Amino acid sequence: MSSKINNLSNHLLQGLCNCLTFARDPANDGNEQLIRTLYSVMNSILHIIESILSQEELPDFYEENLKTIMDACHFILSQDFPKLQKVPVDIIRARGKVVSLIYLYNFKFGEYFREYQDPMFQAIWSLIEQNKVQATKESEKLVRTTVKYMGEMVNQPSKQEFIKMNLIKIFDILILPNISVTAEDQDEYEDDPDAYIRNDLEESDMETRRRHCMKFVQQLSKKF
Repeated sequence: MSSKINNLSNHLLQGLCNCLTFARDPANDGNEQLIRTLYSVMNSILHIIESILSQEELPDFYEENLKTIMDACHFILSQDFPKLQKVPVDIIRARGKVVSLIYLYNFKFGEYFREYQDPMFQAIWSLIEQNKVQATKESEKLVRTTVKYMGEMVNQPSKQEFIKMNLIKIFDILILPNISVTAEDQDEYEDDPDAYIRNDLEESDMETRRRHCMKFVQQLSKKF
């Protein structure tokens, strides 16, 4: 990795750690504006890290600092702020980015990721089980990345029995709500029926949570 990328990566990791320090401080639990800003920054940092990891080989920096990155990812997935009236969209977006990053590590650099596979799978499963991957436009990317991740996990022998035993939960909590027509879908259809049909019902290039869920169903039907 070039010295410039290495220097950038050091700054990114330091920024991520600084944000986590503030987010973990109990004094900030009820400060919605601060929490939203922190998660927005962490989302941007993880997006840049994901872009760097898109190269062919895992840079040494991201192997050596994998534990720190995964600690941050686990915090973002698992930490709630009960004092807030609802989960800010910035947290939802950051969780979507975390699942995308875990997918990349798990299926592109799996040999380096082995010790984190089970803990991160459990953290993502907890999102599903606790109904935090909801059928809303705000959660669109989180739904897509979670379904994509779970679809690939169907092919992992170590996870197949677990997924098989939890098929009812997967359908009730994750799949059915996200292929059903919601109030938001109705509003979108009424605003622009042609665009809605083109994007969500026909075979367009646009990725939607509904289309990803149907692909997931196909993967499940082939395996089970």
